[in-house]
Amino acid sequence: MIHYHGTPITPNKSLEALKGEHFCVSFFRPDNLKNCLRIGQSVMLDNGAFSAKTLRVPFNRDGFYEWLEPILGHPHWAVVPDVIDGSVEQQREMVKSWPFGKQFGIPVWHLGLSLDYLLELVDEWGKVCLGRTVLAGWISVLVSKDGRGIQPISAETLKTAVDAWIADVGTGVSGLAFV
Repeated sequence: MIHYHGTPITPNKSLEALKGEHFCVSFFRPDNLKNCLRIGQSVMLDNGAFSAKTLRVPFNRDGFYEWLEPILGHPHWAVVPDVIDGSVEQQREMVKSWPFGKQFGIPVWHLGLSLDYLLELVDEWGKVCLGRTVLAGWISVLVSKDGRGIQPISAETLKTAVDAWIADVGTGVSGLAFV
């Protein structure tokens, strides 16, 4: 699994010390974009939808696409726009709007959406980012396999659970990333 260093990173000397690493730069806070493109091995370009929702400002999908246009290309990729707390239908509409081709984007599956939708994304895209609702550092939703209902778990426990689920269903699911 590739570790992406979240940005912004300050001071610039600290960022420069990470030369050759992978970075995540958000459309919402692109402060370090130029330097990350210059020194990074690759850059994941996040759509910033969660930050927009958190700060109660509208997500600017068209602005995000304009921002990506001159910089998106191998080895860099972007998180396909998603609707925080949205329905499967809303997520599908955002995924349909992606203009850059599947090789440059990875869609998001949010905990709480159907597993059928997760499998649909994996079948169509090959890779999926996992969106999560975080409260005080804990994942707040996951329905357990044994029917105990909603269980609060840590991100590491979630990764272990998803890995076990993938092994159990045997669908060849791969390429999951947490965002």
